[in-house]
Amino acid sequence: MLIDNTGSRPKATIALNAKTVQLNDFDLGDWSPKEGDSGATDTQAAKPEEEVSKKAAEQPRPTAEESAVGEEDFAELFSPEVLAKINAEMKVTVEEVLSGTDKLGSGLLTATLKEGRFSLDPVKLNIPGGAFQFVMSVKPGRDASEASVRAVMENFDFGVLARRAKPDTDMGGTLNLNVDLKSNAKNLDELLANGNGYFDFSGQPVNLNAGIIDLWAVNVIAAIAAKGDEKKSKINCLVGRWTMKDGLLTPDAMVIDTSRIRICVKGQVNFKKEQINITSAPAAKKPEYFSLATPIGVHGKFTDFEMGIEPGGILGTAVTFLTSPVITPMRRMVGEKLPEDGSDVCSMAIGPNDRPTEPPLGCGGGRKKTK
Repeated sequence: MLIDNTGSRPKATIALNAKTVQLNDFDLGDWSPKEGDSGATDTQAAKPEEEVSKKAAEQPRPTAEESAVGEEDFAELFSPEVLAKINAEMKVTVEEVLSGTDKLGSGLLTATLKEGRFSLDPVKLNIPGGAFQFVMSVKPGRDASEASVRAVMENFDFGVLARRAKPDTDMGGTLNLNVDLKSNAKNLDELLANGNGYFDFSGQPVNLNAGIIDLWAVNVIAAIAAKGDEKKSKINCLVGRWTMKDGLLTPDAMVIDTSRIRICVKGQVNFKKEQINITSAPAAKKPEYFSLATPIGVHGKFTDFEMGIEPGGILGTAVTFLTSPVITPMRRMVGEKLPEDGSDVCSMAIGPNDRPTEPPLGCGGGRKKTK
């Protein structure tokens, strides 16, 4: 660590390096950072509970005025004027990260504070199967704060995470992420409310059965009868391409694809009003007899939302269920069958290019078009 006071403003430089980090070495037991949870310090644990409680009660509590001053001082510490008084840079390098016998790769983090702007540029992780890069920049201002986030993750093998939870599992797959968001707001709390850009992700699981998900839209009677069938339905992929404009996040395409059904998501997330209105509806890969396919929605404030069947969903499902013996044969003759492997959506690229202009097949759209 070096602090240099010779220039026009002080500069702090910190460099940290670890040759190997083994995640299994960090066994925190019952410790919790929350006050009152188990995991008190050794000193506290050595005292009787009555003595600790009595000593805590005897501690003077700050007045309302003192608390207010403390909050103001904390906010002032991150004011544009204070941040502009010093430059700082910290580099953290980890040559090898292990999780048991799994090699999670290596990483580099560079954090800087320069002329009042805080940046993480870059955060680089060499992860199993691919790479992750993250760049973030925030410049607080009295009238408005500028912020941007750029993240790209390619082919992360999330089987590593599955094996941490269940060492003998054969479940795996890859996960991809592509995010680019920019904002200008009066304070940090309003950055998402004024955000613009996109948030894309995709995942291709391996050895992950669709299981009960398929009961949502396939022939219920046949699905139950085929419970022991060796040919189980698999989850092919998850693809989400969301666009944010002035704090309004909407899906250009959001699907979960299995061997038998395709789940389509529509709606919006409003960060200005802090409201969510999302509807999920399944569609069978081929028209089915006695199918349920009841839409489910999530609606309400971020802090008080409800999840349940969409209005009219039960009635619509009942009508479709009862009329399926008549309607299904005709739909099978004229309808377009969705590919069992989901190749039309699972191959969809993510990122700034080729943004979908209409929903994928099975989600109310025709052939995929891009702009």
